[in-house]
Amino acid sequence: MLFRSKWASAFSEYLQSECHLADNTVMAYGRDVNRFVAWLGKRNLLRLEVTDLSDFVAWLSAQELAPASIARNIVAVKMFLRYLQLEGAIVDNKAELLGSQKLWQRVPEVVGPRQIDRFLKAPRKLESYYFRDRALLEVLYATGCREIGRAHV
Repeated sequence: MLFRSKWASAFSEYLQSECHLADNTVMAYGRDVNRFVAWLGKRNLLRLEVTDLSDFVAWLSAQELAPASIARNIVAVKMFLRYLQLEGAIVDNKAELLGSQKLWQRVPEVVGPRQIDRFLKAPRKLESYYFRDRALLEVLYATGCREIGRAHV
């Protein structure tokens, strides 16, 4: 286990110094690799097969992680094993054969015509910045900005 934690901390240093990843990304990947190391338990890293790694993904799902978190865990493990391969600690990286989940992209909610009318009519003509505010709202609406005016509508 000490061997694995040594490699996990060396991997975090590699992500920071060589890959120049953001601190939050390095921390997230570090947590993901630590989760993988915990899952490994007494399993021999050198003898892992794709089916074992698939079991890891199933284990992540059983932990009720969000699909995006599971996808990030898979990427982190792939990068970790690739790093171990670069360092000569392992020969084969079976994680490269592991598929990742296709993440659904969120579809924005459609705002109804009445809400749009209320949104655009929110500035009052008597206000000193009526034309400015109206123009800004028109630009936001015309450019398709999301989450516009939720608090106002």
